[in-house]
Amino acid sequence: MDISDRGGPPRARIGGEQRVTPLELFFDLVFVFALTQVTGFLTHHPTWVGMLQGTALLAALWSAWERYSWLTNAVPAEEVIPARLAIFSAMAAMFVASLAIPGAFGRYGVIFGVAYFVVHLLQVILYALTSGREPERRAILRLLPGFLGSPALLIVAGFFDGYAQGALWATALVVGYGVAFVRGVSGFRIHPGHIAERHGLVVIIALGESIVAVGVGASGVGLGTTVIVAAVLGIALAAALWWAYFDLVMLTAERRLFATQGEERARLALDSYAYLHLPMVAGSSSPPSASRRPWPTSGTL
Repeated sequence: MDISDRGGPPRARIGGEQRVTPLELFFDLVFVFALTQVTGFLTHHPTWVGMLQGTALLAALWSAWERYSWLTNAVPAEEVIPARLAIFSAMAAMFVASLAIPGAFGRYGVIFGVAYFVVHLLQVILYALTSGREPERRAILRLLPGFLGSPALLIVAGFFDGYAQGALWATALVVGYGVAFVRGVSGFRIHPGHIAERHGLVVIIALGESIVAVGVGASGVGLGTTVIVAAVLGIALAAALWWAYFDLVMLTAERRLFATQGEERARLALDSYAYLHLPMVAGSSSPPSASRRPWPTSGTL
């Protein structure tokens, strides 16, 4: 039965294909903040270790965002009030994790791990409670050890430092990203138009962060010829990346998804979006200038 028969708003569809909803865009606002926190982390840790830690943070946050994009691709979370509340709770947990990013490998490591675990736990609960398809419920149970085991390892990592902490982080990321690759994604249903649009919007977010970075860097110096040329070249680079993605990559990937069905479509979505979009987002985001106000080194978050 369509949700409109129950008095609620119908799910946004154009030509029968599901579209991104306002709730999903609202959720993405937290991911925008998380991106700025990661780029800020890289600015304040300009070392090889800092780069590895920043990459690990981005990979962890991307994994959480990606799982919610698959959730809302399959489940009409916006239409059910308890599901909305769960999404809002996940937003709050993701926001706490983002606030803890400056100290994720130090004194805020446990806070980051616990908040990150809550984000994943709510995703699993939402899938189990709101999915009306038994194949998807079996799929989420099949992947449950990796989905919850990975963030649990990050809680443990918060109690360590040095090589032990790094090893736990590496293990958590391998488990989190590898569980779907090893155990498969059969049972998940994919709406090609929706997943392509959702990832296109997050690429826009990453490109926007790059433009903000250029602006922040330019604001700390005088507006001379060199700064103007650099700013224009920065916009040109972002525009070139936009052109390449939205005129080629996005359209090709969406067409390939429409041409497949069932497990083949889910596997293609896993490879093309969950895995291959991570380096795209990482490459599109650049650290802001060090002229940005420093993070607090004492006191509260």
